[in-house]
Amino acid sequence: MQLRAKSRRSVGDGGEGGVAARRRGFTLFELVLVVLVVGICAATLLPAVGNLRSTSLRQAANMVAADADFCMSECVNRPTAPRKLVFNVGGNSYQMVDATTNAVIAHPADGLPYINDFSTGRNVQLSGVRLVSVLVGGISATALTYTAYGKPVLTSDMVITLSYEGQTMAVTVKAGTGDVGIQ
Repeated sequence: MQLRAKSRRSVGDGGEGGVAARRRGFTLFELVLVVLVVGICAATLLPAVGNLRSTSLRQAANMVAADADFCMSECVNRPTAPRKLVFNVGGNSYQMVDATTNAVIAHPADGLPYINDFSTGRNVQLSGVRLVSVLVGGISATALTYTAYGKPVLTSDMVITLSYEGQTMAVTVKAGTGDVGIQ
């Protein structure tokens, strides 16, 4: 005769009436852990999302600085046909022209006219950026050119001010050296 042992289920084995069947919510530890992870993610992402506005302004300032450097290199490379940047604050644009003929040159990247207006064409991602002022020694200026040696033809530093959604940034061209800085 064989004896069979009657199986007993423990309270926590998930059987009928066990703890797993009665559990319908989350523990306090699980809730705190989820809130903590969400908080860390939010703290990481919010500064980046809030910084998107200044990213457009920074890109525009970098573009103006790069165009000033390109103008300088063009003047050094083409001493008989120097270039200049001509600013139109009212039209929110600037263009690079041949300094002897005042004809707009072709942009080396796409062959289109070298006109930057912060809202169309190659600059559509900068829509909303405004060219606020171009000043040399506190006096309004309209052009930037360089000598054949790369020195800007300026009496004092040129400050090009840009704005975007209440924030401003200045691109400065140093009179003596031609160094370009962004503040």
